Amino acid sequence: MRSIGFPELVVVFMVAILFLLLPLIAGVVLVWTLLNRRQQGLLIPARSCPHCSQQIPTLGSFCPLCGQRIP
Repeated sequence: MRSIGFPELVVVFMVAILFLLLPLIAGVVLVWTLLNRRQQGLLIPARSCPHCSQQIPTLGSFCPLCGQRIP
């Protein structure tokens, strides 16, 4: 029975990187990007209340902080 040589170890290592680490890295980058976009307010457009300057969604018609109607 022959033992695993260096070229076989290199192939196993490359396959492990290709099928295990690259999807993991891609997932981490995707989650990080989505979290950064959410923190920057790019996913939900917002405007500010003219009375108290609270950020509110564009679909809202009342300010959640002061209760005033948004024109």
